[in-house]
Amino acid sequence: MRASSGEIGAGIQLDPNVFAMLDIPGISEQIEARAAFPEKLVMMDGLSGEELGRIPLQGQFLQRFKHPMR
Repeated sequence: MRASSGEIGAGIQLDPNVFAMLDIPGISEQIEARAAFPEKLVMMDGLSGEELGRIPLQGQFLQRFKHPMR
């Protein structure tokens, strides 16, 4: 049996600029209540599985974009 590594499965990824727009009608809080917040984006080679790069989604990312990745 494999140990769970967190959120797995289909989903919709929303970038910070989308949530800036969802603040206008005031619905971003409702979405945030059900959203998963990844700690980092990891790019992998589709054939070898080698990690090509990663982007942390806290700290400087939040300072620059004002909204988290969801």
